[in-house]
Amino acid sequence: MAAKVYFPACCLPAQSGMLLGCKLGSRDTFLVMATMSFPFIPNQVKSFLASVTPRDTPPWNVFRPEVLGICRVSANSRVLDDETSLTAHCLCKIFNGEIWLEVALHGGSTSPMSCNVFRRDTNGHYNLRSPQTVVFAHYNQRKAVAARWLADDGRDFTSMEEQTADVTKEPSEMASFFAALSCNEQMFLPPTCEDDLEEKRSAGPSVCLRHWQDAGREGSIVVELGKAACRPIRRAGAWFLALVAPFFVCRLWTIAPLPWIGDRLSTCLQLHHLHDRLRVLFFPPGVKSPPHLTPPRCADIICSMLLDSLLGLLLISHIYPHGHLKAATDALPVFAQAVAGRLQELLQWLMGAPAGLKLNSTLACTLGRFFLYHIHLWLSYVSMLAPYVGPVLWYGGLLATLGVSLLLSMLIDITSLLTLHVYCFYVYAARLYRLQVCGLSSLWRLFRGKKWNVLRHRVDSCQYDVDQLFLGTLLFTILLFLLPTTALFYLVFTLLRLMVIVGQVVLSRTIWLINGLPVFSIVQRLLCGHNLAGGVEFEVLTQTSKSILNVSMQIQPLSTWAVLRRFWLPSHVMVHRSPNSTQLVTTILSGELVQPWNRGGSGLG
Repeated sequence: MAAKVYFPACCLPAQSGMLLGCKLGSRDTFLVMATMSFPFIPNQVKSFLASVTPRDTPPWNVFRPEVLGICRVSANSRVLDDETSLTAHCLCKIFNGEIWLEVALHGGSTSPMSCNVFRRDTNGHYNLRSPQTVVFAHYNQRKAVAARWLADDGRDFTSMEEQTADVTKEPSEMASFFAALSCNEQMFLPPTCEDDLEEKRSAGPSVCLRHWQDAGREGSIVVELGKAACRPIRRAGAWFLALVAPFFVCRLWTIAPLPWIGDRLSTCLQLHHLHDRLRVLFFPPGVKSPPHLTPPRCADIICSMLLDSLLGLLLISHIYPHGHLKAATDALPVFAQAVAGRLQELLQWLMGAPAGLKLNSTLACTLGRFFLYHIHLWLSYVSMLAPYVGPVLWYGGLLATLGVSLLLSMLIDITSLLTLHVYCFYVYAARLYRLQVCGLSSLWRLFRGKKWNVLRHRVDSCQYDVDQLFLGTLLFTILLFLLPTTALFYLVFTLLRLMVIVGQVVLSRTIWLINGLPVFSIVQRLLCGHNLAGGVEFEVLTQTSKSILNVSMQIQPLSTWAVLRRFWLPSHVMVHRSPNSTQLVTTILSGELVQPWNRGGSGLG
């Protein structure tokens, strides 16, 4: 049988005193969080320990601090700490713990020399039941308190709001270690100022602890200023959210066809996504924070929104002062004429003998004239939109102050509007090709004496007479010889449509990257990697005796790729599922429409 004691390295050179900590799980594993020097008043110690974790819900009630035992510092095997009037036997009776530890250190040494473990029986007596081996794991308390354990089944055990009473699986030892430190952060508060100590001296000696902050609070001035500014910023955000919320919940948006348009415009989806993020961050003061939204998660969302806005401001500062927006507006009609000319040349090429192929000239001319007429309609459509493009780009570009993702979403919508003719060509050609393929498939079943049973959704046998076979043969021949011409037009317009889809997918992937990038977690990993604990490493220091083993516990940071996987912000605004190559080829050959992406509502997951 072996026991393990996690001992803070900052408490090893201390004088004799009490060990404060908690027991981790059902194993003989103990966590020492602080030492308390003599003299002290037991009632004050009990009151202090009761005030550290005021909550009675898991996991706070599991890791309540208690007096684990006593630590004696001696020299030449003689006890130096004789000034205390309470013996170890009396102390264990006073604090009435299940386990009592007696750790012995030699003066000037940083390694415990011996450890006795006493257990309380049913009669209330403490019996010596020391294990064969006691492992002392020395840990850096400053890093351990700031770290979060992230390597246990993908759960963050320091996110106390996520813990419930119905947890069936017992957490690992390391998860319990970091959770216990997080629950008892109040124990690590620095001592009060000297003025308060002067006022309290008349009331008796106060509880004096030794831990990583006993010399004063360690922290960043930027973090402290951020905490101080958090409340007014939250109030301002809640006020702004209350101001814009009626715009999103207005009943006007429920009138058809506005819901249908809102679900397909990328700009509307991105606006709803930003609104959802603001609603989660700046919830009303009387509403409880969502349980899954931990402070690091809030920091990731805020930093992601700030990065988005910063990129938008940089883009505006580059476009507006240099006149790039006016140049783009003036170049739009010229670009439309150039595209129309290229399409007309392509259609003229298809109406002839493209690549030496012998096509049906009558059908090719009919389809070519049909699409040429649509090009004429598209030029009229562009000339009608041309006066409004400039103001839309000017005022729409100002939306980049809310984020470059919103500007990219608007660019996706503008691309969809300007390539409407390509989409129409693709749909017409796809429907005609699909009609011929389905007709050939049905007529092929006719030759084999089969038919499709619509009610049972299966192929059944069927008897056909001579007239039906003759008419089927005639129709099959016509469709078969017209198929190459239709397939060529369909192939060309499918390639044009795929080019547009690829451009939109690149923009949507960029938006997805900006919305989901966990900036705060990445910076934290680069600057303070130990804050994201992905594992621990134990190194043997010394073995002072046969029963005492001293090891050093070092926190291993989470890898950058693991940080991206774990802290990526879910965003369903611009989700593009890369299709399987076999599925894509099957879809194109069957004549079904190729969808660019699957859209959905925004959420934080």
